[in-house]
Amino acid sequence: MMMFPRKYKNNFGFGLIGIVIVLAVLAIVGGGYFYYQKNIKLQENAPTGKSQVQDFEKNTEKTTPTNSQIDTSTWKTYRNEKYGFEVKYPSNWQISERNMEGLNPFVVLGNPLEGLKVFVIYIFFKPNPNKLSSEDYVSGVLDKSDKEFQKTGIGVNLNEYRPEPIVINSGITGYRLNGVFLFDHSAELIYFTRDVNAYNVSFPVAEENTNLFDPAENNKTARQILSTFKFVQ
Repeated sequence: MMMFPRKYKNNFGFGLIGIVIVLAVLAIVGGGYFYYQKNIKLQENAPTGKSQVQDFEKNTEKTTPTNSQIDTSTWKTYRNEKYGFEVKYPSNWQISERNMEGLNPFVVLGNPLEGLKVFVIYIFFKPNPNKLSSEDYVSGVLDKSDKEFQKTGIGVNLNEYRPEPIVINSGITGYRLNGVFLFDHSAELIYFTRDVNAYNVSFPVAEENTNLFDPAENNKTARQILSTFKFVQ
């Protein structure tokens, strides 16, 4: 398990470090999905992640995490050659790559990244060697999370959350789990894949929370940041 810097602690001490650990565990769950087989038989009437995605798509149009009222013309651009993408972010936001090494590499963007109250976006990178689609990947994440939770009773059972298909940008379709509770706040978890990589994005939901800095406005900005995500290779 990689060590995380004290810099991302909030006034609860364990807060953001705990959140990172939970997200890292969820990312490991996602990364382990390349062992998943689409034709595995489950017990009769037991819901699977894939069935949840299919049922949701039958009744819900894809949404997009954008806010057209936000002007992005003066935003900075972050480019990651290793994982083949770039994303824009406001000039008053901060970004850190200090956790790009190790088993659970990730980039963080924040407004701010440190202090008593923070608002942070995590972008985790996981292997997807079987080149699974975003739908199949998130299906496996839900199934594996459910099995782990039933076995240990520890952590978050992602299978309790309904995947919502969303259009991110430039034809990128992902799946969002909304309102996943992480220690001291609820978050949006978004999963999508491209070729041999999987991308897991997390940021707080837009609800009042004394532990977060301006969550309503920053959630709006976080969605706009995500909408600028595009592949460059």
